[in-house]
Order: sequence, then C-alpha cells, then structure tokens
Amino acid sequence: MQRKAPSMGKTLAIIALTAVLLSAMGGSTKLAGQGDEGLTIVVTFPFIKGDVELIATCEGDSVLSLVPPGVDPHDYQLTPKDLQVLASADVIISTAHTHFETEIKNMKLSGELKGILIEIPSIENITLLRIPSSGTVNYHGMLFHGDNYAVFVRYLAKVLESLRPECAHEYENSVDNVLDRIGNISSFKPLKGVNVVIDSPTIQYLAAWLGANVSHIVMVEHDVPLTPGDIDKVESILASYGQNAMVLVLEDSPARNILEDLASNYGAGLVTVSNPLVYPDSIIQYLETVVSALTAPQTSGTEASAHDKIDIVSILAVSMFLIGVVLIVYLRSRR
Repeated sequence: MQRKAPSMGKTLAIIALTAVLLSAMGGSTKLAGQGDEGLTIVVTFPFIKGDVELIATCEGDSVLSLVPPGVDPHDYQLTPKDLQVLASADVIISTAHTHFETEIKNMKLSGELKGILIEIPSIENITLLRIPSSGTVNYHGMLFHGDNYAVFVRYLAKVLESLRPECAHEYENSVDNVLDRIGNISSFKPLKGVNVVIDSPTIQYLAAWLGANVSHIVMVEHDVPLTPGDIDKVESILASYGQNAMVLVLEDSPARNILEDLASNYGAGLVTVSNPLVYPDSIIQYLETVVSALTAPQTSGTEASAHDKIDIVSILAVSMFLIGVVLIVYLRSRR
C-alpha cells in the first residue's frame, strides 16, 4: 500500500518542532570550543576570579564566582541559581575544603555536572603546608604561595587549551605574562629565616613563600577566638627568638591589638597585611603589593606606617626648597 505524503501543514509543524528540540539540545549540550562560543568557567571563591580572568582571555570566555564578595564561604550554601550555573560550566575551580565544595565534588562524581572539575589541592606539584600545632593540612590560601600560584595557572592554561585548541596561542601568551610577573617577585624573601607567628591559616602560605618559618598560628579554626593557650605560646616564641621573631597579622584580625602588644613587649617585628580573601583585585596583584611593601626602605621601628612615609616625603620637600633658596641667594651674590 502506498503511503500518502504528509500535508504541507504537517511538514511545517514537524520542521518547527525539530528546530525547537535542536535549539533546546544545543543550549544544554554545548560543546566547548565550537563556533564562536567561549568557555564558561566557574570559581567557588571570588578571590580566584581575577586571576582566572588573566588566563581565560580568548574571545567569549567568561568567569563567574559562586560565592559573592564579602560573604563567608564557610557558611555558604548552594542556591538553585548556582546549580544552573554549575550545570552549564565547562570548567569548575574549587579549593575543595568547604561544605558546598564537597557537594560540588559529589555532583561531579554522580554525573550531574559535565564540566571539568579542578580541585586546587589535587593538582600535581601543589605544595601543601600543615598547621604547626596539629599537623593537619592547611587548605586555606594555598595560591598565596607564589610557587603554587605558578603551578595553578600553568595547569589551568593546559585545561583551557584542551577545550579550545584554536585559542591555545592566546592562553599560552596569557600564562606567560602572568608567570613573568610572579617570576619578578619570586626571588625576594623579605622574611627569610624569621620565626613568625601569624593570626590566621589564610596567610601561612604567604608567610612561607616570603621565607618565614611559621612557628605558630593563633585562631586556627574558623570563628574560634584567641585563647590563653595561644597567648602563652606566642609569648614563649617571642621570648625565645627575640629580634629574630616577628608577628604577621591581618589588618582586620580580631586578635590584632593583642598580638601588636605582645610584639611590642618582646621587641619583635610586626607586619600587618590586608586580608587576601577580600582583596579587590587578583592574587598576583596582592603578592606584588605585599612584596613591594616589605622590600621598600622602612623607617626605624618595628612597623613603618603610611603616616611615617608621608612625614619623610614632607621633610625631603622642605629640604629641597631650602637648598634651592640658598643656591639662588649664592648665585645672586656672585653677580
């Protein structure tokens, strides 16, 4: 029996339905690197975003952060919007230590997420430091160690190149530029050989990269205040090492005033740094800023403040003015 050809109306309906289905499939099964579409890269913490943007420079690439700036990632919970963002991501970058990051890993293992999951602690050649008092691995602030930072950006560039081979040259140039910047400051070790007490695990990697021997970390756990035991330990270290000891503390630390007093009492050096996790720019910019501040000529005393530097500039300006006046008077007297 000969089949009847479908009517024109049915044919148009089938074409329209097929177009809708193909469009829907294309939106959920985008293949990275095809056409002019860029990569969608999701970072769990906002402080990583700026550095990923320095590498993901091919046209169309976009970088999104799940945790908004100013929000404590330890208390963060994934939202329905986050789940949509993660489902559409080509690459997901995680520090692999908070509760919501564990959820992301489980979603990846169960096949719910198609993007490549990069867990920074698991990257080959990443240096992992341990908390001195407990011996447990410190997962906070790993990328503020310049060597870890270099390992991470190299690895990230290779992942992006595998997804967009046509952009390999662009990614290679981007990572070379960043590696040049880290190379320019890597040789500076302003805290080399110094026994340092720090107030937060967040800056252990930074201190170690600057050459310090981190002897003790107060307030090791999130939201756990400074204890009398911490104070006794700090006093013991400062008394033992004297001028070869230093306190490195965050500007916004709740323990700052106490640690400053202890440093002053024992004649130890004191350095305050801004919190790297809320720094408004990139990690590399933060590292450059810290190294520049620590290697710049300092005034006498344990800590050079911005006020001290302004006073020095004022004195120099007045001195140059007086020298100029004397020179003018001298020249006129010779006429």
